Amino acid sequence: MNKIMSGTLTVMGVLALAGCGHNAQQQAATTVAQKTSAQTPSPAGNPQVIDASALALAKSTNQPCSLDSIDGNYAKQVHVAQNKLHVFRGWLLDASRQPAGNFNLVLEGRQSYAIPAVTGVARPDVGDYLKNPALAQAGFEFSSALQDVELGQYTLLLMVKVQHRELICQLAKDVIVE
Repeated sequence: MNKIMSGTLTVMGVLALAGCGHNAQQQAATTVAQKTSAQTPSPAGNPQVIDASALALAKSTNQPCSLDSIDGNYAKQVHVAQNKLHVFRGWLLDASRQPAGNFNLVLEGRQSYAIPAVTGVARPDVGDYLKNPALAQAGFEFSSALQDVELGQYTLLLMVKVQHRELICQLAKDVIVE
């Protein structure tokens, strides 16, 4: 009888723990899903052809900026597939040393392209590095497909419009669209 009672109690304990584990797993999955959706890069517009004269007339922002990674690759030259969605991550300040807001990622080559994007992604590391917490919203993370971009090598720049003037921030990064 003691063996039956002990076996019953063991089975009930296992079932209770299994039920608790299931709830904990559901809560963990919900938390992960919420974090993932909060970190999903916002889609940017499609690359648009831009006139080389616009780039020739643009002046420097004279502020620091960075395109940290493309698809998680931090190299100075990144190979990307033309027919795939890519994630671009970095940060940009305008000429007044504030988060830039609307800007374009420019692919400068034989034919140049602009991909519209916007800052506003939390980057506390930028605020810390530049010793100004207000710059923590200078980050960007967006996705864009390059299906309309000609195959080839491009120099990357960030371009922001301020008071009807185009300003660029040079990046030490190239992309090869394959």
